[in-house]
Amino acid sequence: MARIENWNPPKLDYTIARYTWDVDYATDVHEGFIRDGIIFPARPWTDDALGRVDVEEEFRQAWIDSEDLNESFRDFAQVIFNEFRVSMADPIWNWPRDTQRKSGEYVEAGNRNIIDTQELYNSQKLEFE
Repeated sequence: MARIENWNPPKLDYTIARYTWDVDYATDVHEGFIRDGIIFPARPWTDDALGRVDVEEEFRQAWIDSEDLNESFRDFAQVIFNEFRVSMADPIWNWPRDTQRKSGEYVEAGNRNIIDTQELYNSQKLEFE
C-alpha cells in the first residue's frame, strides 16, 4: 500500500455555502400549503435549479478558471445562487387559477414565474461559513 508522508492537502476557508430567503412566506411558496380549502401549489425552485446544474462540470470549470480551491468553491456556490434566481423567474410553475398578484398584476391560470412583488426574489442571500 502506498503511503504519502508529507502531503498537505488544500484547505477550504469555508466549508458551507448557506442560501437563505428572508421573508416569512418563503417556505409556503416552496412547499405549498392549503388555506380555507384552497390549494396553493408548491413551487420548489431550489429542486428545479439543482436539477438543471451539472454539479461536477460546474465545479470543474470553476477550478479550471482559478486553480484555487477556495475560489472554485465560492464561484460554484455563486452558480447555484444564480440558478435559484433563474428558476424563480422562469414561467414554469403551473398555477390552477387566475390571480391578481399583490403587485396588482393580473395573471391567468397556467404556467408562470413565482415573482410577484420581487420581495422573495430579492431576499435571497448567500453566506459562507
